[in-house]
Amino acid sequence: MVGLLSPGDYAGYAEEGRRLAVDVPNVTPMDAARFIAEATPIIGDALAAKEIYDEATSENPNWALVGALGGAAVLGLFPGIGDAAAKAVKSGARAALDQAPSDVIYAGKSLAEGDMRGVLDAFGKGGEAQSLSAASSNVPRQMPAGNVLDAVDRLTPDQIAAAVPFTRESGFAAPRQGGGRAKDPALYSNFAKTKQTGVAPSDWSVSGRRLESEVAPPKSMSAEDIQKAGFTDLFGFVADSTVGDTIIDEVNNVRLPRSVMQQGGHNFGDNIDSRGFASEGRALKTKEKVWDSVVQEDGKPLVTPMTMGTAGGDFSMHQTMTMGQLIGAMADQIDPNFVPLRGAAKNNNRFLPEGMGLLSPELPAYLANLKGGERAAFMKSLDTKAAQDAGVPSVGSVRWAATDPNLIDPPALSSGYRAFEPQTGDFFEYGNRHASYDAIIPRIGENMTMGGLRPWYLQFPDAAYPKIVDSTPFGSNTLKVEAMPKDIRGFQMNPNMRQAIDDQWVEMNMMYDEILQTQGKEAADMYAVDAMSNRALMSGNY
Repeated sequence: MVGLLSPGDYAGYAEEGRRLAVDVPNVTPMDAARFIAEATPIIGDALAAKEIYDEATSENPNWALVGALGGAAVLGLFPGIGDAAAKAVKSGARAALDQAPSDVIYAGKSLAEGDMRGVLDAFGKGGEAQSLSAASSNVPRQMPAGNVLDAVDRLTPDQIAAAVPFTRESGFAAPRQGGGRAKDPALYSNFAKTKQTGVAPSDWSVSGRRLESEVAPPKSMSAEDIQKAGFTDLFGFVADSTVGDTIIDEVNNVRLPRSVMQQGGHNFGDNIDSRGFASEGRALKTKEKVWDSVVQEDGKPLVTPMTMGTAGGDFSMHQTMTMGQLIGAMADQIDPNFVPLRGAAKNNNRFLPEGMGLLSPELPAYLANLKGGERAAFMKSLDTKAAQDAGVPSVGSVRWAATDPNLIDPPALSSGYRAFEPQTGDFFEYGNRHASYDAIIPRIGENMTMGGLRPWYLQFPDAAYPKIVDSTPFGSNTLKVEAMPKDIRGFQMNPNMRQAIDDQWVEMNMMYDEILQTQGKEAADMYAVDAMSNRALMSGNY
């Protein structure tokens, strides 16, 4: 789908996205609706056309979903659909959007930030968007099956006995003494958008238990080992950095009313049950077709998680529920009149239903029954100065506590920390093995690791180079190698993003490892940039 839009188009949509993301108080629901319905073709370049085509040609097309996926931009490519369907897309999208203004604003902000899950949640298959300002009578009173609180209670005595207690401290710089705290950089963190006026990042801590009996250490594999094992194509999928097979009991020395099971992101595959990773069934099915095509051509796919931002875990139930439990533990310190908002107060953008407050005993059940994008919106609604002034515990500290300590704020799209061979061909394992998702990909053999995280331009040089060149300002002497939101979106939404595991790729990675060991990471990353550029030039494709 690359090439549908010009660079000028991207720039225009990006500017509109920034307007929506930064100036939310001045954005009406209709403004956001028009942006989603008409400007979403920026998503279309990152999607497989077949997914849009299948929905558009189904017996009862969900035009809101097609529109949200950027379908209006690509329907004209399909014979027999044409302009009439494109108009239906926009009409259907607008109708759905108008009925759910709170979700629209979140979807607009998510789109601008490169986070597509909120958009997909709002307009996904299964009905209209669920308004987060629904009547309190509709608040779920029961926890869903497989939730991350009951998961702790279901552990056997043997599993509990084998659990290894741990306490982890942040290691961040302490606030300065005697120099004032107004602009102290130690009171800011990449895990939160706001200044930390409560517990300083240097004092963040987490305690819990690691379920050692349920995990198996990954097999160490060099690039050379990977090629010798017969792997032919590397695929990346964007995953949060939360820790797995871990129980959180305390955050910042505050005991949680109920311990929370952490089910993982990158290291989800470190288990004894041959589970690779979890996601939504619709997204996995698209990936399965691509991976299986490699197998059918006598190839062997290898897939690796790629890093997101520090807020990536907000989508997961385990991270959101940890926040909910910490709120419950600190209820006597929180202003009972505080109301989390989605945007400006004048727009009546309260997050929780009318009649329900943040300190309601119904909060855990309400959070557990939310969809992933709505959970993320809840966390964002508390990452504000108003929330901190009201005594709400730091969202940043919860994000940090739930993060794998080996994945603390790495560059976006870094990978190689984990990798596995997916079982292809009708391979989905549905159920409640992961509370945040409805489908799991089994792995073949052991989970693997290439060691520490590697830059995306080393792991996926053929996909990275043209994107990096496009992002580099004209006349610059240095390539802008940082992954942009559109790059993250591409790997998140396009199942065809791959890298051939050829001799040159192996050589690049082996040399990277050697330089890393002898000269350090900065030198190794510089080599990776040069290697990527040389590969592109030698190929004659750029």
